[in-house]
Amino acid sequence: VKIGQPFTYDLLVRNVGNATATNVVVRDRVPPGMKIVSLDPQPIQDPEQLVWELGTMEPGDEQAIHIELVSAQR
Repeated sequence: VKIGQPFTYDLLVRNVGNATATNVVVRDRVPPGMKIVSLDPQPIQDPEQLVWELGTMEPGDEQAIHIELVSAQR
């Protein structure tokens, strides 16, 4: 990661089981020194972490979360 240069990563959430997954929640923390550029979809506002409530996922369903950050320091 280069300072001041945006970088992106995706979280891919996939139900690989044979049963429906309910109340699916994804939590992620932004490392110190990083600033959020964009998030898709938008998370629930939580001061300590990013939280996405994905709800119900049927077998084989997947959901991508796109995150773009920029490093403000080394």
